[in-house]
Amino acid sequence: MVYRYPVNGESAGYNLKKDVTMAIFKRKRADAYIKQGNDSFIVGQYAEAAAAYQKAVELNHDDPAAYFNMGITFDNLGKYDQAAEAYRRVIDLTPDNAHAYCGLGYAHINLQQYEDAVAACEKAAQIEPDYALAHYDMGKALEAMGRHDDAVAAYRKAIATRFDYALAYYDMGMALNELGEHAEAVIAFKRAIAAEPASESYYRRLSQADPVFEWKDDISPYKKPVAIRVDAADAHLGMAIAYDKMEQHPDAVEALKKAIELKPECAEAHLRLAEVHEKTGEVMKAVMAYKMFVSVKPNGPDADKARRKIDML
Repeated sequence: MVYRYPVNGESAGYNLKKDVTMAIFKRKRADAYIKQGNDSFIVGQYAEAAAAYQKAVELNHDDPAAYFNMGITFDNLGKYDQAAEAYRRVIDLTPDNAHAYCGLGYAHINLQQYEDAVAACEKAAQIEPDYALAHYDMGKALEAMGRHDDAVAAYRKAIATRFDYALAYYDMGMALNELGEHAEAVIAFKRAIAAEPASESYYRRLSQADPVFEWKDDISPYKKPVAIRVDAADAHLGMAIAYDKMEQHPDAVEALKKAIELKPECAEAHLRLAEVHEKTGEVMKAVMAYKMFVSVKPNGPDADKARRKIDML
């Protein structure tokens, strides 16, 4: 007979009791490391959090929560290879975990492995058809592949689940601009701006992590490290590009002025405003806008071009 431990006078029953006690002790220590990791994560100490989660999985190899948290942490550290490996481990342990597939897709996007990203996000959406984030990330991967029509379709699915999903509206507007569907792009950007105040409630992973992190609405400051918001200035800028393409120059000017009001350091908005004024023959306004662009971004080929424009106009 083969014993788990060498027999040294103790009964087999006593050895089994020791095994159970040790397993419970390891699980409690692993849980303590997970809590330590969570505490480090919420204050932005990602390296410390990753180390704590690593200790947790060394003690308990079969805890999907620890691997999932580790994946989120590696995302924030920009270590996407390791994040992907952590999410794969979650999937091994919980094959129908849509959030792990979505996390894996996000890691693939950042590794520029777009086909793998689409496959992972599709799997997440198959498991949870109303998973807005999975559809959104799929759209980002498709857009990176130049498949703008498919990206728009994915963003629409995300919006169908979360009608005030500002980020999806914004990126859909960008894709529509690429497709030359500028009138639809304007509508998408307007909806992004209208939905923007609600977008603070969307957090890339943590909104989906319960009960792993056990977030509550009244501790929103702790969510801050991974908060994702639409920048309304960028939405106005995208809208201005669409108006300019449609030769609706007064509307383009108003959108660009709003973008600059919201983000005075937005060099592209100043440059595009100068170009629109130049197209409409408003020379002095164009010169002023070019000067503002140079003051915001004094170096680079665009700045040199702007200086030549100032001298010529």
